[in-house]
Amino acid sequence: MYVARIVKQVFQFTKSLLFNYECILCRESSDKSLCQHCEESLSNESIVYKRRSIIINEQGVNIYSFNHYHDHTKKLLGMFKYEKNHLAGEALCYYFAATFKRQSTLEDIDMILPVPSHRLRYLVRGFNQADILANSIAHNSNSTLFLNTISKYKYTKAQAQSDFTTRQNQPMNTFRQKSPLKANHLLIVDDVITTGATIKAIISMLQADGNNQINKISVLTLCRV
Repeated sequence: MYVARIVKQVFQFTKSLLFNYECILCRESSDKSLCQHCEESLSNESIVYKRRSIIINEQGVNIYSFNHYHDHTKKLLGMFKYEKNHLAGEALCYYFAATFKRQSTLEDIDMILPVPSHRLRYLVRGFNQADILANSIAHNSNSTLFLNTISKYKYTKAQAQSDFTTRQNQPMNTFRQKSPLKANHLLIVDDVITTGATIKAIISMLQADGNNQINKISVLTLCRV
């Protein structure tokens, strides 16, 4: 028992020497991308009441947002999306998946649908952050991840760069569905929700297609502005 404890301590010390990182936010020494202090700060930005309900074309939809778009959450998301810092993306995915596990009302989801990005934005960025976030929770649920089922065929400015009126109007008629969906509980995933216009446009499109068989729709975002 004593020998095993010594071996474990030696292994941990050797690991710390070989794999010593800096926290990507505060630059303090850490054995992972975020130090414990910054992880706790990220958790402290959590929204108390994560779920809110809205009505879209007479159908009730629950929208879950885990964090405020503020401080550590905002900085990590900016590093991930605009600086292509995948360590920031990994940290957010870890937090996203861990928080998702605690949402008992989402245990019955059977299909996950990430909000698509326009092909030009995808080419510039090299990835769609909603796809990556959705994939992180697909591994923690008995659900199927559907990529490329819907597409964004009309290029629009980023919601964060638009005024309120533009945010409300520009997502309409910008999405197309490629194949019908059949789900008991569909979860739509995105990184940020601002006015909710993008989500409403996607759900309205799904509702209008008579070939879809969807009993329940929920929305999950990392943060809310």
